[in-house]
Amino acid sequence: MAKQLGYLLSFVLVFANGMARANWNGDLRSESKYNFIFKIQAGISCSAFALTDRFVATAAHCFTGFDTSEKKLTSWNGSNGAKASLRFRKLHFHPGFDLKTVEDGGMPFAMAQFDVVLIELAEGALEKIQGLQSYQNLQGITQSQDFFIASLPSEGTLLSLGLGATNDDGDESDFRRSVPLKVASFTDSPLRATSANPNQALCLGDSGGPLLLESTEGTRIVGLLSSRHALAKKVAPCEDSRYEYFEVNLAQHHKWLESVLGF
Repeated sequence: MAKQLGYLLSFVLVFANGMARANWNGDLRSESKYNFIFKIQAGISCSAFALTDRFVATAAHCFTGFDTSEKKLTSWNGSNGAKASLRFRKLHFHPGFDLKTVEDGGMPFAMAQFDVVLIELAEGALEKIQGLQSYQNLQGITQSQDFFIASLPSEGTLLSLGLGATNDDGDESDFRRSVPLKVASFTDSPLRATSANPNQALCLGDSGGPLLLESTEGTRIVGLLSSRHALAKKVAPCEDSRYEYFEVNLAQHHKWLESVLGF
């Protein structure tokens, strides 16, 4: 495996001939239960999700080159594409993640398991984004252990949701889309996943989005999309499912998450 992983937002785009193509970046998800997922512009464009009214999660490498003194991000509501300013108080990077290492030469595979940052919002910031709610409120969660599922049931569907590009031309989406994934082992850190649909793949801008388990028990967060590794010598940037995706296994970081979230 190559020493440095490829971000889902920094590769060279391949321009096609303009012919209509299938939507590789998944199916549109307009259901209200996903109203906690949206897009932000930090150092680079990424997906993100509101865990509570005070904290938003995304991939830590999304802040590559970002001026943290600004204390605000541009955000897009994932259901209607509306743009708004999102003010924050503090960035809580996982202690195992080193932003300078990433900025200087890319992200080593061993660091992908720590590629998460919690954005502590300014008071009332989330309320100013029309239609956006927190995962906690949407799911009616009252206990910290219910945020991140620790074991997979025998049945259920894994979906990676984000607002990444929809094709090799880099056409951006301001709306949530989902791609079904298969995870090799739930004990891995990071989780290693592949597309469960040969005609759908994740693309630039999907980093930071949640990996969700859909089951009869409801919707639960499993991971957070970090980066990817090509499984073939020649693969297209977006319109190709021959990638292995690396997801932060959030349940394995529950102590750090709880300490920041205040549980």
